[in-house]
Amino acid sequence: MNLIKEIEHSVFGPEYYAQVLERPLSFSVRYYLAFALLLALVMTAVLSFALVPQLYVLLDRYGGDIVSVFPEGVTLTVKDGILSSNKKGTIVVPLPESRKVAGEEFMNLAVINPAADFKADDLLKQKALIVIDKDEMLYQSEGERVVVQSLKHTPDVVISRASVTEFFSQIRPMIKVLMPLMVIVIFVLFLAVLALNFVYLLFGALLIMLVSRWRGLRLGYRKAYQVGLHTVTASVLFEYLTFMFWPSFWNNPYFVVIPSLIVMTVAWLNLRSPHENPVVAGE
Repeated sequence: MNLIKEIEHSVFGPEYYAQVLERPLSFSVRYYLAFALLLALVMTAVLSFALVPQLYVLLDRYGGDIVSVFPEGVTLTVKDGILSSNKKGTIVVPLPESRKVAGEEFMNLAVINPAADFKADDLLKQKALIVIDKDEMLYQSEGERVVVQSLKHTPDVVISRASVTEFFSQIRPMIKVLMPLMVIVIFVLFLAVLALNFVYLLFGALLIMLVSRWRGLRLGYRKAYQVGLHTVTASVLFEYLTFMFWPSFWNNPYFVVIPSLIVMTVAWLNLRSPHENPVVAGE
């Protein structure tokens, strides 16, 4: 059976699950590793196609534009999570002309004032993509939700036109190396996140044991863990599809329990046994 069929049957395939119960744990480990590798490759290709060209354009083409709009003579210092400036009042960093869009309400890249106490509505008032006060940065994410990011964990840094110029001049020759490196990092990160399901199933196996009893089975912990390597397929696909097409859904406070509910539902739909003769597996 090819991998695509196994993925399909891991989402729904009672006969397939009956075969899984007869297979050793290593069979399911190999399946999940192959599934994780395939999904990591797909997600890496999707994100690389979307992000890498934009990053290349930002660093190579717009680096000079950003330098040109940074106010001359202004020095911003972040120390111990607190922003200070050598100039009093509001500092405006306008959007480069190359980044402005006709009819767009935002005209400024950033508005900075260490003496201010910016609120969410200041993004519109200042017509800025980002507003920064003494200890917070506010910006609008996808779905028009305003994100408030504390500067508490920001490393100590001094920012001026000279330092911005130096940054882009140093990084521009490295772009051709950074792009492939970024693709590799994305791939490794996806693999690492997918590998966390091996840890999650230490708990998830208990849920599957519970479901198996409702379905007239008596799965032991080891066999429930093995089944979980297949039931988690639907949960992972749901997480990654929402990540790509509905990222704001991840802000739902109940999102953390939804994967477990999916795992339990898939187990319920696929684990079947005659009630009059329960199967004993993996005790």
